[in-house]
Amino acid sequence: MKVRWVLEAVGATLLLLFPVLAPLVTPGYRFVYHHHLPLTRLIGGLTLDFVAVAVAGMVVLAVMQRLAATPRRVIGGCLAGLFLWTLAYCGYVLLNGWRPVLASGGPQPALLSELEVWWHRWAFRLVVAMPLVLGALAWLRPKVARPIVGATRVALAMVAFCALWIVPELVHLDLEAHEAVPVVPAHAEVLPAKNTRIVWILFDELSFKLALSDPPQGQPFPNLQRLHAESISFGNLQPVGNYTDLIIPSLLARRQIKQIRSTPQGKLLYREQARQEWVAYDASQTLFATAQNYGWNPGVVGWGIPYCRIFAGFLTRCFWQPGVGAGLSFEAGVARDSVLSYAWAVPRAFLAEAHSSKQADAKRLEEAIEDDRGLMEQMQATLRDERIHFVYLHLPVPHPPGVYDRRTHAWCACGNYLDNLALADDLLGTLLEEIDATSGNDATTVIVSSDHSWRVPLWQNTLYWSAEEERISQGRFDPRPVFMIHFAGQRSGREVLAPLPELVEYDILSGMLQGKIAGPEDVEALARQ
Repeated sequence: MKVRWVLEAVGATLLLLFPVLAPLVTPGYRFVYHHHLPLTRLIGGLTLDFVAVAVAGMVVLAVMQRLAATPRRVIGGCLAGLFLWTLAYCGYVLLNGWRPVLASGGPQPALLSELEVWWHRWAFRLVVAMPLVLGALAWLRPKVARPIVGATRVALAMVAFCALWIVPELVHLDLEAHEAVPVVPAHAEVLPAKNTRIVWILFDELSFKLALSDPPQGQPFPNLQRLHAESISFGNLQPVGNYTDLIIPSLLARRQIKQIRSTPQGKLLYREQARQEWVAYDASQTLFATAQNYGWNPGVVGWGIPYCRIFAGFLTRCFWQPGVGAGLSFEAGVARDSVLSYAWAVPRAFLAEAHSSKQADAKRLEEAIEDDRGLMEQMQATLRDERIHFVYLHLPVPHPPGVYDRRTHAWCACGNYLDNLALADDLLGTLLEEIDATSGNDATTVIVSSDHSWRVPLWQNTLYWSAEEERISQGRFDPRPVFMIHFAGQRSGREVLAPLPELVEYDILSGMLQGKIAGPEDVEALARQ
């Protein structure tokens, strides 16, 4: 077997598997950070796929040489069409990965939005069309097709040399991430019972304007509005950022974080602005450490942020869910934690997407719904555990895409942001009922907040945007997140309208945990400072 055939087969395999390999070898290990570890069986499954596809490619190239000239040309043209499509797919994956950087919380780049819509509609039709077109061209116009096929094969052979850094990177990642902090860490020591409790409920992407100050006509949010009427609220908070994985660590540590990355073990690093250096995130300087130091038993249930890994040692109880969008596209199809299951899930995911991208999207939404329901069960269980004095709950709603029907109040792979707002209100009602059922409900302070508001420019022109959302938002972005505190026994509402930075939440929570803030008057005094 010729060395060139080996190189071409390896290069073709790297391109075909690029969408699932790229997150694993991208500098910064963001995928690892958002993933349940370890990764041994996942990488083992991808390795098995790599070997199988590469060997199949070598066999195809060897057999081609034994065929007559015409069928050899046609098959070569079909393969060239397939790999030209794959190259376009790789470019789309790379561009999509840069979406947060290109948008930076502002308007979605028009070209990227149009490309996403176009690719979603046509990509998996082209995976059949392009090989057929190149195959027909090789048959009918061999002189035109020959340089295209030749250039494609040379390019594939050159791509093969990328294996010299990809394979060692995967081996390194497997070894480093093999032993990692589990999803639920060993419980910290349970401290003596307290006669007060703080429950902090954070809704992802909840808009102050739509939820509280100017709700859509005919769409009441009774639970949010009732709590707002009996809370001290901040109506003009200046957001610390536009992305959850930057905002949450910032709020918990009172430090504006603009860039993060991860170690191969999934530990959080951030860019220290003054020294322009990457430093480890210090969990001992966060609200959860403050809570533990002042005799509270902190408990967390959340998503997206690997809370149990970052704050291990400071939490009495913890559960976190990465979220469907944080994993590799094929992971939802993994039946069991084994190398073979991971290996088989890759072609299954590709075939499902090729058959119907709409069905694949609907399946991902259904999986997200199951995750959300699982989170709610964990949140309710944490609220029932009255040993947890400081409860932090991070819900993945009303963050798009829609997973709710506000007319029937039922979960579904449908809806939009306005439906998700109704879901957020309904879930808040469920959590408040759970709090009311505890023995210490009359001594419980409830905080409702959001990390950022509804990022209209980020969602506009995407596949998830609807005419109703355009009409309600009028295409404008109101940046104000929600932050309101209902102190135990509070019966009237107050409003703080001063333009304050979102990091003031840390000062207020820290003061509450240290016993320095006990009511709305103390909050207003701090705000005046």
